[in-house]
Amino acid sequence: MIICSKCKAVVNDGACPICGRKKFVTEAKEDDLVLLTTADYVLSFLIEDVLNDAGIKFLKKGELGSAVTLYIGELTESFNFFVMANDYDEALAVLPNMELDEEAFDEI
Repeated sequence: MIICSKCKAVVNDGACPICGRKKFVTEAKEDDLVLLTTADYVLSFLIEDVLNDAGIKFLKKGELGSAVTLYIGELTESFNFFVMANDYDEALAVLPNMELDEEAFDEI
């Protein structure tokens, strides 16, 4: 698996889909964290439950930080979900559509 060591995103076409650079593209090691998806506040809890039910370890990291969300509200926060490189394919199988909305989780 090829990832951007800076953004931790999976690289498919030679350049990072987030930063657009080729400079940080590298082969992932088994224990590297890889970006699985980004979700809004409400959807993040659903993704968290699905990953927990599947037994997949993950890191859920807010983009704004606690000080900002205290000031403008939690509902504005977005979360990045990271999994270990060796768990990435299994996590994708649990969440097959990365453009999920809340209604899609009724079917999972």
